[in-house]
This record gives sequence, structure tokens and C-alpha cells, in this order.
Amino acid sequence: MLGEASRTVFSCFCHQDPSILLTIDGQLVHLCPRCIGLHLGFIAAFIVASLWFRRGLVLSRMGTRLLLLLAVASLAFDWGVGGRLGLYAPTAHSRLLTGLACGSALGVLLVAYRSSLWTISIGVARSAAPLAVAGVMSLSLAVGLLAATLSGWTLLTSLCAASVLANVVLVLETAVRMLRVRLRLARCVPVKDASYSEGGAG
Repeated sequence: MLGEASRTVFSCFCHQDPSILLTIDGQLVHLCPRCIGLHLGFIAAFIVASLWFRRGLVLSRMGTRLLLLLAVASLAFDWGVGGRLGLYAPTAHSRLLTGLACGSALGVLLVAYRSSLWTISIGVARSAAPLAVAGVMSLSLAVGLLAATLSGWTLLTSLCAASVLANVVLVLETAVRMLRVRLRLARCVPVKDASYSEGGAG
């Protein structure tokens, strides 16, 4: 039952190429290694970064931005140069690791974006040092790697399902929060009197 349900749900987020799906305990995990890394890394980094940077997160330092860019680029390189161009053959490990790296970077970016929405109201946040962000990403990578490599089929499938659900809820909730902030800002914009905009009543 879990296998069929996971196959249906994961098909909304993954191409499920049978040639690269993992087989654990004799059963297929219906999420490819790259997508497993993306989802586990995303939620792990979001939780760790939210706890680490409780007063908000600003990605203003060049080193921090470069670190996040490299993490995202690692997946693009493995998928594009290796998979699409065929210059080398990506492995399950390379897909998983680059997925974790990219997912971790995206999780940190979401925390920073949510912080920017928060600071519109309270004006409190701090710029993240590259080492601090590297620490967050390393921890989320370790958590994701342990979950992906040490779990049995049932546990890994359940973790992936929970991660996918949590990530979808986070993104949707962030979108709702963004709309609320924009509506609040729109109400705060002063509307000029018509007579004033036309040069006065005379």
C-alpha cells in the first residue's frame, strides 16, 4: 500500500526513471536519488537555519552568496554536463550528494526570504557569515545523507513522503505570507487627494 501510494505521490515531483531508482530491501524507492537529496536537504536546511538564525537571516555577503550558488550549480553540473551532455556518467551517490547540496542551499534561501518578509514588519535581521551558512548546510547534508543511506525502505519512503509534504506546505505558506505582506504594504501607501494631484482646487 505504501509503495503504490508513494509511487503516485512522487510522480508529481520526479520523473521516476526506473534505470536510476534505488532498490532497498528488494523494493523500489519511487523517488530518484537526486530528488531524495533535494527534498531531504531542503527541509533539513530549513529547520537547521531557522533554529540557527532565530533573529533572521540576510544573505548580503559575497562569500555566502557564492557558497549557495556553487551548491546549486553542483546539481546543474551533474545533471546537465553529466546526464544531458554525457561527458561522464552520474552515479547514485553523485545524484544524491548534489541533490542534498542544492536542496540545502534552497532551504537556506527560503529562510532568508521569509526573514526579509519578517523584517519588513520588525526590522531585525543579521547578515550571515559564509562559515555559519556552511555549517548549516554541512549539518543538513549530514542529516540527509544519514537518512538516505542508513534507512530501510519503509523508513526512507516515509521520510521522503513527509519531506515532500512539508516542503510543499512551506512553499505555499510562504507564498500566502508574501501576499499578506504585499497587501499590508499596499494599504499603507498614501493616496494623494485628487485636487492636489491636479494642481490644487484653484
